[in-house]
Amino acid sequence: MKGKLYNEIDNISLILLYLILAFHYFITQILTPNEIPIQKKQKFWIATGLFIWSIAYAFNAFPLYYLSNADLVFMKLVNNIFHYVTVFSYLLFLIGLNCKNP
Repeated sequence: MKGKLYNEIDNISLILLYLILAFHYFITQILTPNEIPIQKKQKFWIATGLFIWSIAYAFNAFPLYYLSNADLVFMKLVNNIFHYVTVFSYLLFLIGLNCKNP
């Protein structure tokens, strides 16, 4: 479609990259446990925030392409939910930034 506002491939790539990075961190932590609780690690909160945000972004980006002309009310609802999830992800980033590195 000519004149698209967003590029689907770029958004899919971004979503997959964030999901892969978050899953890589979680799997690494599961396979190599240590004495420090995971909730005291800065990277845990960052990875959790990225994971939640990328899933919400996927649910926001795909309706943007396919439903924006068909159902504007639903699109506004999805966009509002995405804004709340983004704020929640920022709060998780803030918790991560306040964690002390052992």
